[in-house]
Amino acid sequence: MVARYSYAHQADFVRLDVLAEHGGMYADIDTLFVAPPREEVWSASCVVGREADVRDPRTGRLRPSLSNALVMATPGSPFVERWRRHIGDALDGTWSAHSCLLAADLAADAPDELRIEPERTFHAFAATRPGLRRLLVNRETDLTGIASIHLAAHLWWDQDRRDFLRDVNANVIDESWIRARNSTYALAASAFLPDHGSF
Repeated sequence: MVARYSYAHQADFVRLDVLAEHGGMYADIDTLFVAPPREEVWSASCVVGREADVRDPRTGRLRPSLSNALVMATPGSPFVERWRRHIGDALDGTWSAHSCLLAADLAADAPDELRIEPERTFHAFAATRPGLRRLLVNRETDLTGIASIHLAAHLWWDQDRRDFLRDVNANVIDESWIRARNSTYALAASAFLPDHGSF
């Protein structure tokens, strides 16, 4: 199971190494920024966002989860350094045990080491069938309080993966699709196209 997600697991380690040494903001490649993060988040030594609860594959129960798709940190952030120290021991081949679930556990033990943003800030659209439909098929125009949208592309990007969405994949999304569609994502992304209309 570890080999299946090796590319993602390697990135999980590298992002923490780089943030611990240099600080800054890490964002997954499938992130669309729609507004600047609020000024106050920049003063925290570490910022992560809550995401929808994740089912723990070991127990089958839903658990609180902090996403590692967007992490902000100062160099030497105590939370990032602690996360990096424990990540290897928590790596069990599942998608979230060493990353998002571990982050939530560590945050519960030391809540003063980080700022946790509500789901809406970075993860307003859950990585679920309904959440992805809200983002890629349906239309929501009120993006108040949203700084970035994580697209969870690993769940729908491949045209052969149809368990989350049947009508959207990487082969259909291009400039003309964005201009023609009325989905939340198309409306948000169109702001970055030449001669875009008002959002």
